[in-house]
Amino acid sequence: MRFHFFSVEALTPATGEAELNAFCAQHRIVSVDKQFVDQGAHSYWLFCLTTVDGDGAERSSGGGKRGRVDYREVLSETDFAVFADLRDLRKTMAEDRRLG
Repeated sequence: MRFHFFSVEALTPATGEAELNAFCAQHRIVSVDKQFVDQGAHSYWLFCLTTVDGDGAERSSGGGKRGRVDYREVLSETDFAVFADLRDLRKTMAEDRRLG
């Protein structure tokens, strides 16, 4: 995982917004944290984006198959345990539906 930081001016957001949107279109974003920084006329939004796979996180423009995300790396141990349980339940339900 890698972290990337962006600031977007509150009163004139066009430039920062365009940069942020272009980055999001090219990378696999795992999470976004944002904070408004009140500095009067110089207020801005601060964004921290987390991406996966480091330099290989860029999305291909072709119609190929997307890379897989290793959720053990992305999620906390507790969240991954819940994710794995839900994945197993979905698999069981799908098998039951096929057989029933």
